[in-house]
Order: sequence, then C-alpha cells, then structure tokens
Amino acid sequence: MSFSILDVAKRMAIGKLFGGQPQKPPAARPVIVDAQGTIKKEDLRVKIRVPASYLVNLTQGDPKQPLGIMRSIIFPYTPSISFDYKADYASQQPLHSNFALNFYKSSSVTPISITGKFTVQNDADAEVYLGTLHLLRALTKMRTGGPTGDKNSGAPPPICRLDAYGDFMMANVPVAIGGFKVELPEVVDYFTSGTGVNNRSPYGQAFVPTVSTISITCIPMYSREEMQKFSVTGWLNDPAVRISGIL
Repeated sequence: MSFSILDVAKRMAIGKLFGGQPQKPPAARPVIVDAQGTIKKEDLRVKIRVPASYLVNLTQGDPKQPLGIMRSIIFPYTPSISFDYKADYASQQPLHSNFALNFYKSSSVTPISITGKFTVQNDADAEVYLGTLHLLRALTKMRTGGPTGDKNSGAPPPICRLDAYGDFMMANVPVAIGGFKVELPEVVDYFTSGTGVNNRSPYGQAFVPTVSTISITCIPMYSREEMQKFSVTGWLNDPAVRISGIL
C-alpha cells in the first residue's frame, strides 16, 4: 500500500487536530547488575549524600521515580573521578654536599574531581536535573540573612558524604562542595519541561539539555578528632576503618 504526498499531509493534519503527539519514553529505572548477571540490591553508584535540612520540595524530587529520589546527588551514568594522594617532604641542602636531605612534612588527599553525564528525555528526568543544579547552588553558599532570614546565619557550606563503588573504594567520605561546573552545549536538543496539561512541576517551564555534563569538585574535610583517631595499623588490618570515611 502506498500513499501520495497529499494523503500524508491529510493524515498529519488529522493527527494535529486530534492532539496527536509523539510518545514520550518512560523515566529511567536503574538496575544494578554484576558481571555474572545477578541483580544486586546494593546501590554502588557514585552519590553525594547531603544534610537532611537541604532536602526540601525543590531538591528531594519525586518519590515515585527511582532517579527522582533526591536524598543525594546521584550520577545516573558512570562518571569520571580523579584525585591524588600526596606525601610532602621538605628538603635541606647541607653545605658541601652532593645530595639534599629530605624530611617528611605531611600527607594529604587532593580535591576530588567528579564529572558525569546527565540525560533528559521526559519531565521526571528534567526535575532530577533541575533539582541537582538547585541543590548544588545551595551547597556552595554560606548561610546568610541574620535573625530575620536564616537562624544559622554565618555558617559555612555544609559537609556532605561521598560514596562510590563500595567500602574499599570510597565510602562515607566527608566532603565540602568546593565548586561545580555546568555545561549547556549548543549542539544538542533542549527538552521543554513543565508544559504538560497535568504537569505541576515546582520548577515551572524550563529548557533542559537532553545531554550535558556536570563537574563537581569535592574537598575532603576531616575533623581534628577524626585525624587523631586514625592509625595506619587500623587502616591495614581493620575493614571497619574503610567505612569511616578515611581515604
């Protein structure tokens, strides 16, 4: 069976008259599967857990959607993570010596850089994306406003907890959000959210890139008490030390 150009135009016009719209794909539902194909209950994705006081209507998302449970910043795709371990030494150059003498100063972990991809195909994905940005903006600001604004006025940005890939990779690491970078590319389509008839999105209408990246810089923040309790012997022999947040 074949159709003329006129028939195709008529069918397209009828579709518009009766509200014909392309089907929207359902919201993504993450499934964690190991190398043997077994579905795992543990969620070992990269996520940044935030204080409960920051989980409000605009940041906790839709509880009906798996990716909308915004009790943490979750990267829907495997992100790129980089950081360095350092042992710093000071050197002294004795007179009439061929070699310098090196003295240990301190050890440190550099800021952790996380770069992940986000995709948006429907309103639920758009709310996750917008909620993530809204939360990150709050996590990089100090409390202000005084007695009539914020009761914690003057407090610095909060400490979050970073988890990634299991206990012996990165678990419960205390971090502060040192900064983040958002890429809004010009070569991708933009999804218009908040335009549905029954859509009650708290973000209103927005253009959201269908594919983009967010880069987050996490600064390890250990308290003096945590540093005093740490021991290399415990690190080498006690698995419980691995979930205490020490890198």
